[in-house]
Amino acid sequence: MTDNIEYVKDLCDNASCSSQVPDSWCDIVADCHREMLATGIGFTVAQIKEKFGGLRFYFTSDNNYSKLEPIVRKAEQAVYDLEREEN
Repeated sequence: MTDNIEYVKDLCDNASCSSQVPDSWCDIVADCHREMLATGIGFTVAQIKEKFGGLRFYFTSDNNYSKLEPIVRKAEQAVYDLEREEN
């Protein structure tokens, strides 16, 4: 997990975005970002944060937003499931 905490921190430092998520979510966020990269579709991460106890992963893309959005929704659901398990 430590590697993914650094990965998420570096992701946001390099993208000039903000990241405000619990460390326990970093594996999910890192996996989401890597899966998005693997599509080969261009995108920019705007913000990654916790809002109302859930993950919000904001990004922009000039094309194929509809192909990236399901990846983000899957990560958001994974965080929701994780939070339900912990509580």
